[in-house]
Amino acid sequence: GVCCAAAAAQALKTGGPFLGLSSDVWILGYVASLATKLADTFASEIGKAYGKTTFLITNLKPAERGAEGAISLEGTLASVVGGFLLSTYAYFGVGLIHSIEGA
Repeated sequence: GVCCAAAAAQALKTGGPFLGLSSDVWILGYVASLATKLADTFASEIGKAYGKTTFLITNLKPAERGAEGAISLEGTLASVVGGFLLSTYAYFGVGLIHSIEGA
């Protein structure tokens, strides 16, 4: 995330691509990293609080809610919502994401 933000700032400053990629590509990488972090937070917090049936992702055996590596349908759906919310806000709300030219 920080690397993408720094590279985007450098590309914007120089007015040209940085390491062969335009600032739009670097900003997209930054937004994607933030969306991933928010999705993970939503999944873990909602999954711990509201997950009804949890199981380990490694072997699909039932697990206690809040156990390391446990997932639930509620947490997984919350992660999709979290990633979608931040991506949508970045595109429509603040206009960070543009068409990618020079990718």
